[in-house]
Formats: sequence, structure tokens, C-alpha cells
Amino acid sequence: SIEGLSKAAPGRSLTVFVISTGYDTRVVEGPQRLIDAAKRAGAAVVPLQPWDAVQSQSAGIPAAEWQAYQQAVQASLRKLADETGGTAVFAREDLDSTVQRFSKP
Repeated sequence: SIEGLSKAAPGRSLTVFVISTGYDTRVVEGPQRLIDAAKRAGAAVVPLQPWDAVQSQSAGIPAAEWQAYQQAVQASLRKLADETGGTAVFAREDLDSTVQRFSKP
């Protein structure tokens, strides 16, 4: 758990990288439990959305519905990052700089 990690290294900053396709907040509750746990532990969460999840549209889903879905799941990942001091990463080209930024002591 995030809280267990923070206890293992007291006094150190904690960054948790999470690979997630996000939460369709139009249908389910967002990542509030994870946000609350991260805040208690003083952890920054950096959600990484798999690149293929952003680019591939499922067959039979209208383009407008796919776009609305993508906006909802990316908003949930942004919320997770914003409320914990992290950054959401949606593009491969942003990964290296984000990892470097959060890896510094």
C-alpha cells in the first residue's frame, strides 16, 4: 500500500507511478480512495496512461462517444495527479522528463 511505502522510508518524499487507463467518471466513482491514501502518506502520484489506450478506438463505438470517454478517463487521471502533487502522463514523449523530475532527491 502507499501508506506502507511511506512508513518504510520515513521523512523521504514518495512518488508513486501508476499505470492506468483511468476511470470513466461518467459511470463509476473516480480515484478518490487512492487520492486520500496518497495524501495521508504525503505521496505524489504520477499516473501513466498506456499509449495504446489513447490511440485505439474500439470498433463500433461512435467517434463522439470515444472522445467523451477519453476526456472522462484523462480528467480522472489529471485529478489524481493534481490533488497529490503529481503529473499525469499521456504521451510517450513526456515520460522521460517526468520520471527525471520526480526521481530527483
